[in-house]
Amino acid sequence: MNDKEIILDESLVVSTIAFDQSIYFGQKDNGLINGVGRRQSTQLQEGLWVNGQLNGYGRVIFENGRVYVGGFKNQKKFGKGTLHFPNGAKQAGTWDGDRFTRSRSRGRS
Repeated sequence: MNDKEIILDESLVVSTIAFDQSIYFGQKDNGLINGVGRRQSTQLQEGLWVNGQLNGYGRVIFENGRVYVGGFKNQKKFGKGTLHFPNGAKQAGTWDGDRFTRSRSRGRS
C-alpha cells in the first residue's frame, strides 16, 4: 500500500492510497479508509466509507455497465437503492445484503 496525503485545510486531510489492484482518493482515519471517498479498480465505488467498507449512501459503477445508487452496509447493498441497467431499465427497492427484500422493477424512464 502506497499512501500520500494532501492537506486541504487543518480540518480536512485527503489521502491517495494505492493498493495492489485499486486506488483510493478521499478521507481516512487511523490508517483506514474512513469518510467520503472514491475507490477505483475494475469498478468505481464512491460514497461514505467506514473502516474500509462502503457504509451509508454511495454509488458503484460495475464493470458490466450496471450502476447501483443507494444505501450500503458493510460493502453490500442495504436499504433503499436503485440498480440501473445499461439498456435503460431500473430495479428499485429495498435491499438487504445485496438481495432485494422489497422491489419494484421499471422499464425505461
